Amino acid sequence: MADREPITLRVQGFPQEMVGNPATIEEGWLPFFVSADYPLRMIAATTRFDLRRPLDLARDQLRIVDIQRRTVERLRGIVSQGNGHVPADALAAYLDTLGDAAQGWIDAALADGDVHARATWEQALTVLDRAGWRRRWLLAYERYFERMNTHLALRGLRHTLIAWHDEGMRPGDFAQQVGRAFTTSATVDMLPNLLPVSYVERYAWREGGCYLEPEEPDHPLCAMLTLASPLRGQWDTTVLHRLLNVGCDVAVCIDVQPVSRTTMEYQADQTITNRTWQFRRGTGPRDARAEREYAAAHRAQEDLSTEAAHDLRLVVAVFGDDLDTLNQNVRLITSAAGTRVPLMRIPGQQAELARYFTTDPTKRIEARTRVHRMLSHGVAVTTMFGLRKPDRTDGILWLFQGDTPIFFNPIKDKRAGHAVVLGKTGSGKTFALNAWMMRWLAQGHQVVLYEPQGHSERFIRACGAGGARFVLNLDQQLNILDVVATRGERNEPPSLGVQVAHVATQLSVLLGGSTMTASGAEQFYPRVWESIERGILEIALQQLYAPWPDLDALSVERTPILADLCAALREVGRQLREREREELAGVNGDIGGDRRRKHRSDSAFDLAGEIELRLIMGPYGKNFNARTSVDWDFSHDATAYDFSQIPEGAVRIFYYAQAFGALNRAVRAPSRDRARPLWAVIDEFKYMASVPSLATFAASAVKTWRTFGAALWTADQDAHTYLGTEGSVPDPAMLSVWLNSTMKMILRQDQADAARIAEKIQGMQPAHADLITRLTRGDIVLVWESDDDLMTYNEVFVGRVGVDDQELRAFRGS
Repeated sequence: MADREPITLRVQGFPQEMVGNPATIEEGWLPFFVSADYPLRMIAATTRFDLRRPLDLARDQLRIVDIQRRTVERLRGIVSQGNGHVPADALAAYLDTLGDAAQGWIDAALADGDVHARATWEQALTVLDRAGWRRRWLLAYERYFERMNTHLALRGLRHTLIAWHDEGMRPGDFAQQVGRAFTTSATVDMLPNLLPVSYVERYAWREGGCYLEPEEPDHPLCAMLTLASPLRGQWDTTVLHRLLNVGCDVAVCIDVQPVSRTTMEYQADQTITNRTWQFRRGTGPRDARAEREYAAAHRAQEDLSTEAAHDLRLVVAVFGDDLDTLNQNVRLITSAAGTRVPLMRIPGQQAELARYFTTDPTKRIEARTRVHRMLSHGVAVTTMFGLRKPDRTDGILWLFQGDTPIFFNPIKDKRAGHAVVLGKTGSGKTFALNAWMMRWLAQGHQVVLYEPQGHSERFIRACGAGGARFVLNLDQQLNILDVVATRGERNEPPSLGVQVAHVATQLSVLLGGSTMTASGAEQFYPRVWESIERGILEIALQQLYAPWPDLDALSVERTPILADLCAALREVGRQLREREREELAGVNGDIGGDRRRKHRSDSAFDLAGEIELRLIMGPYGKNFNARTSVDWDFSHDATAYDFSQIPEGAVRIFYYAQAFGALNRAVRAPSRDRARPLWAVIDEFKYMASVPSLATFAASAVKTWRTFGAALWTADQDAHTYLGTEGSVPDPAMLSVWLNSTMKMILRQDQADAARIAEKIQGMQPAHADLITRLTRGDIVLVWESDDDLMTYNEVFVGRVGVDDQELRAFRGS
């Protein structure tokens, strides 16, 4: 009878401590093994972490930068040949020799300028020349990855499940069954060569051990270990994890063969009968081993009503670059296994034992191995899927989790890459953000940073010609009436309602005040509009913007200012006063002279007077009663706006909101290249959160920016910025920012905040809450909503932000 074709699955490892109690988690896996009436093999193999992909990406970007540099040099030489004019023929001939990518760079730099004007070309070449700043960073990352690849023992971990299922089982259905059983995901895949190369048995036995030596040079030696005696002691699902965490390359195979229930019952009956006669004779000393066997047989009789029986074989492959290293690693493994997993090398059996790491059926493998007969619960305890060391290398390097670098790309397949970053002062939050943003920039992405402490100076200095930093201060003007509403997804004109609501909110901020809380802190509160005031303000703004049906056509130079708004409010007041007179005279129907409606005109005049008194005649009149002089320029690779010179309170909140509006328009601009990802980082996000209506801007961004190739990262010190204070109802907009952010980067937090964070994030456990309070500078807990297509779950990583020497020099002290 021909052997059944096996189904091979790659199973996604998961952090066991984050999904359940290691002592009891196997209870959930038990039904899978109870129903497993077919042979199966579970293999977990650590591998050297392969950094060739990040290396190749850095080298590809270096080639692009070098091509751009040579192209700019050639174009500059051609343009400079003309005496006051552009040598069109020479330019056209050279441009025809360039590829589509280079043509795209040049067209983007020229924008809508006059291609026949020399000034246009000189400006475009200046823009193109900026790209060269990335070269030194790409060289640094190339050296960094090369050094890690060759000098550090970095490791990933791959889980494989092989099953010789019935012929009627489809591989895809079995993968779904495995995913549901272990609350993870599984995909049909080819079995990789887990022993990296083909081995031949060279030495049968000699003092010091037996091993396999590869036919190819420069590959490691391998030693096969198997059980020397039955498994012992009390187990949980972390026992075998110790073998995979010893710091050397190792692969562990659990081979499981079904056993007839009748056979197991007969064996238990025989054991009980034999031991009963032995105890009745009562001759000789007490036999503790016989008593254990007797008790185990009784338990087996009881458990066989709900569990199945299996024969289990354990094989461990250990690797070493030379014989001394191999023997040392074998000692490490046997020491880690301890007395509960007694391991030994068997002479003359190395090549046959290696076949357990293939799809060869067990019945065809002639190796001598000790078989451990056990029930389904025991097999579940040996499952290793709860240990995870990801081996992916897409995206950027986020942190090191032990000996495993954590890479992933949160915007893969146009997914949302929004993030919330939490960290107390001194926790290393700014340093980590700088490192991550620089890594994205090196890949050709774009970064915009808003921060209120002046920390951006180091970051922009590290960006060289590719960065621009703008320090906002009260010598500049910022027009509250600037258009922040954006075009719709169907390119319809910006919404007048959205624009009016924004101006009303910004006015409420500037006219707001502060009060002292019970804790002695100063709490800002915005001006609360009465219903009549809000209506009057909306009418006045509608009349102001009426000449521009398409608000995109309203330039900064023609935008009305606060004085125009006050005039519009007084005009609305006059219109209302005239209507009130008509109503009192009965012209518009006899409504009895409603005294409440009589004062609407007074409200309009009062509101105009309040705005004039506070924002035009007051100390901030020069700032807010003028057209905007701030240059909202997002054309650089890295742009930072520094709010440190804007006083805290209402004014800084106002600046943050206006800046966010400008950024939102830039993200959605039709002329922006949406294929180039943009990362927007807003530090001290509490300023946006201070006014609920302002937080709706961020809530809208995390819902829509993915379409425009942009991601919003908001950073703050405390979780209550997003979740509200303990016992309070959080602001819906801020909670939306939290829920729609696929990443949570958590540095050191207070005990109360840490407990709330762990409670609010699926996959985090109380142990993480305790850990967050003890994180040192640079330590982080990173939670990411995995991009697994088969299921949605959080991946929780605990580690340290790894940096290279150049990042350390550039960002030290931030």
